[in-house]
Amino acid sequence: MCFVLLTWSLCGLFPSYRKLQLNTSAKFIGFNLESSGQNVSVTVPTSKIDNLISDISEILSKKSVSLDWLAKVGGKLIWAFQSYRYLKSHLSSLFGCKSMMERKKLKVIRTPHKLRRDLTSLRGHLNDIRRAGLVFNIAPI
Repeated sequence: MCFVLLTWSLCGLFPSYRKLQLNTSAKFIGFNLESSGQNVSVTVPTSKIDNLISDISEILSKKSVSLDWLAKVGGKLIWAFQSYRYLKSHLSSLFGCKSMMERKKLKVIRTPHKLRRDLTSLRGHLNDIRRAGLVFNIAPI
């Protein structure tokens, strides 16, 4: 919003601030930002959580996993869990498996037991989050 106002003022247009109305919600880098007074909450859309659950379920349904799938799901999980530090520990087996595959130049491996267990746990957490909503509250400064 500040960028728009700055651009307008550089072009010689000066808006009336009394008539300026701001929405209470905005979309930014895939997150939904909602403000109410001084509090701001950031939510992950349920469609993105559903996509994550289906990707994890697809990995768990097969006996082997490819490097591309691990990279895809790992990136999505890192993005979604930016503020949930307690869930990041479940990602260590995924990224450990991915780095081992890259080191040994493997394209596909049989899904390790620890990775399967961690992905099952993450899928359960995501199902709980889908019901409650993945919300990060940002405190005012």
